[in-house]
Amino acid sequence: MKPECPTIERGISLVKIRKLSIPFTHLICYNTKKGKEVILMNKKLQVFVSSTYTDLIEERQAAVEAILDAGHIPAGMELFKGGKSQMETIRKWIDESDVYMLILGGRYGSIEKDSGLSYTELEYRYALSKNMPVFAIVLEDSFLFTKAAAMGKDAIFEKVNTDKYDFFKNFVQ
Repeated sequence: MKPECPTIERGISLVKIRKLSIPFTHLICYNTKKGKEVILMNKKLQVFVSSTYTDLIEERQAAVEAILDAGHIPAGMELFKGGKSQMETIRKWIDESDVYMLILGGRYGSIEKDSGLSYTELEYRYALSKNMPVFAIVLEDSFLFTKAAAMGKDAIFEKVNTDKYDFFKNFVQ
């Protein structure tokens, strides 16, 4: 019997693969929903890590370490250089990445002035539009409340764009 592919609807789940202790660079699996074999062998993948920043520094670092431990290459906003517009730079980095990973906490993020949406939401929607493997880690409220007890509620939970945050969170889930 062929092992079921550890995937989610829109892409590869590094988290599930790590929990199964499968070496990601040598994964051979079968997507039973599509009846299509998925083979990833001996290839380093660039994983674009997206999240709000100041509230999720530790979580981003853990994701970067997990990506490196799996033998892959992390990419994210903290690596951007000045130059082109921020969205042009983000799109270029996403275009050059193999996988897109979203970490969604309790904040919506900085708003891009032309669209009125957060950069995090724009990144997510752009990655979906590219039909690249996309997955999201949505942090549980209990985790966020524990974090808020240490850092302060305003540092962890959205207070200005709550409707946009709720809409985005529901869209992701």
